[in-house]
Amino acid sequence: MSSKTLKREIAKVFYEKSDQRVSCFHLLKNTESKMKKPKKMNRYCPFCKKKTSQKLKEPSKGKPSQLKRGGKIRIRLRGLWRGIGNQGRYSRMKNQQKGKRKTTKKTNIVYTCSVCKKSKYQKQGKRTGKLVIE
Repeated sequence: MSSKTLKREIAKVFYEKSDQRVSCFHLLKNTESKMKKPKKMNRYCPFCKKKTSQKLKEPSKGKPSQLKRGGKIRIRLRGLWRGIGNQGRYSRMKNQQKGKRKTTKKTNIVYTCSVCKKSKYQKQGKRTGKLVIE
């Protein structure tokens, strides 16, 4: 079901129940938004200085190292992240208001040039529920 047909159905429900003043924004917000991208795109490569076909890839998040100075185990041994009260960097974020919660993450795409094999990150990510590379 496309987003346009979903919006039309929600609009129908809204007009049918307009005397009850039912808001349909919660219905739109909870739908999973997908961003579909092709596996290859023709884009400008700043290294080749021309348009080339480039592969798309979503980089995976690396595992946090335990032996680094900021690792969870090392932090506890150093005496941080203990006790009560505000722990600064190691405190949890305050609960956001229900309407202002961010339920999605910004996309992160790496474009790899097929000619010079060099990679480049996208300039700015867009908020989506899921990134699908087809």
